[in-house]
Amino acid sequence: MEPKPMIDKEEFLLLVHRYLDGGVQGDVLVKLTRLVETDDEAQSVFFREMRLHAALAMKFRAADLSVAEGRQVKTFAARAAWPIAIAATFLAIVVGAYIFLSQGGQRGNSARVTSVEGPADLVRGSTSVAPGVGVTVRSGDRLETREGGKLCVVYPDSTKLELGGNTRVIVMADEKGKNLRLDTGRLQAEVAKQPAGNPMVFLTHNARATVLGTRLALAVETDATRLDVMEGLVKFARLDAPVSLDVSSGGYVLADGGMTLSANAAGGTAGGIASVLDDHEGALVWRHYPETASPELGLSGEQKHGGNKALRVSYQPRAGDPAPYAELVHPLTVLPADRALRFHIYVASSDTNSTWNIQFRLRDRSCWIMNDCRFRMLSPGWNQVELDLQKPPIGRAIGDTVYKRDEIDAMLFSVCTGSATFYLDDFTIIGGEGSVP
Repeated sequence: MEPKPMIDKEEFLLLVHRYLDGGVQGDVLVKLTRLVETDDEAQSVFFREMRLHAALAMKFRAADLSVAEGRQVKTFAARAAWPIAIAATFLAIVVGAYIFLSQGGQRGNSARVTSVEGPADLVRGSTSVAPGVGVTVRSGDRLETREGGKLCVVYPDSTKLELGGNTRVIVMADEKGKNLRLDTGRLQAEVAKQPAGNPMVFLTHNARATVLGTRLALAVETDATRLDVMEGLVKFARLDAPVSLDVSSGGYVLADGGMTLSANAAGGTAGGIASVLDDHEGALVWRHYPETASPELGLSGEQKHGGNKALRVSYQPRAGDPAPYAELVHPLTVLPADRALRFHIYVASSDTNSTWNIQFRLRDRSCWIMNDCRFRMLSPGWNQVELDLQKPPIGRAIGDTVYKRDEIDAMLFSVCTGSATFYLDDFTIIGGEGSVP
């Protein structure tokens, strides 16, 4: 939707000056009133001009708006014939503006636009406007940037949000706290210390981040949400999981297609007793899955997570491959008490479009997709991945049967779309009671 511009700025400025000089009446006054009521950019210009007319603003301070210090205000004389309803509406706006300005601007949990670069919109209801500097951002407003656009808003407590390009945010502030929903794109935030019991909450389609004061970055891409914490502590949870992660300074967490992936995050979505499935310190157990492209596969000490070796995988699509993807297979048995599969992955290189997933194969040879992730969403270094074994798969790869967890006999690691070189290590099953380091 194209922004709906305010009337010509020079024309509006002349109109405001006429009002301040007492020369606005009738239909012109109605027009001015509506603009100031409904257009944030018009409000911003009007408030600025009022500040330049401080003497007049001081007159509005009086309880009786027509008398100041016992003298009749000259500029009000020409307005005596205004219709009462119009005058009451407009004077309410003016008095509110003066009180607003005299208290230093913003109040409560409303934010103001402090900088705009490139294409951006503020959508309020069915109206879209250009979010000029100084415009108030209200609860229910939608902020949107397009390619190359940037937008910055600041709250009264100095909490600062910076939206990158191709980003859409819904503001849901209330008296109890600041709430935002990031629909797509990326934002960075510097969150001032929030009152006890009133944290700032960031929502996405599949996750929630609760903040009391920190510096962070939040990104949404297709089905994934990623949180990076630069300073402080953030509580992060998938919307479909009751347990949260505490992500500390320097850490990140990724909720993506049926899994939770984290680094420098305390706790996890599953607690219990850890049972090592494969730490790659012995013989090579992984095998190339038939009828898929063949990757380079072997144990290596170049990168390792917990021991001396890790599984190194390198896949490069080639002409004549039987399928445009490569798969590895590893034996797997899941017991009723098993709650999660945890492992670590290190990406050495990958194409921008390259993806990977874990599949569970049943005894009838049907395969079920448990997650779907892009290599480029992973951080440099080792990344911890956790799959919830108690959740249903996100899709079926092959076969046409009913998913039965107790019939799992193998785990498949699939590399799709593009080339990638990566390392896998420390596959662990979490089950029973207890704690996991």
